[in-house]
Amino acid sequence: KQDNEKAEEIMSNCFSMLISGGIILTIVFLLFKEPILWAFGASNATIGYGLEYLSIYLIGTIFVQISLGMNLFVNTQGFTKIGMFTVIIGAAINIILDPILIFGFNMGVKGAALATIIAQG
Repeated sequence: KQDNEKAEEIMSNCFSMLISGGIILTIVFLLFKEPILWAFGASNATIGYGLEYLSIYLIGTIFVQISLGMNLFVNTQGFTKIGMFTVIIGAAINIILDPILIFGFNMGVKGAALATIIAQG
């Protein structure tokens, strides 16, 4: 239809919703991260790792939300190869950064969370 003005309005609204949703998710998870982890099946052996991971990952939630949401716009414009390529690049970056941050910098679970934020954001 080539209605660029309407498309820009929709994209702007979606961008605002992604930011709002990211802020809300971050706040909710920061406030209730331990009960949420227990609800998702954490055990006494894993709760510490989950809390460490979430503490870092939640810092980048807004950026991850925006990145994933905007990638959908790339796909809907017909550039599915570009959208797929960005996901593949993100996965590759995560695969490369995980061992470097986890073992190379001795960051453990925090390194895994940071690698995920960098790769997805």
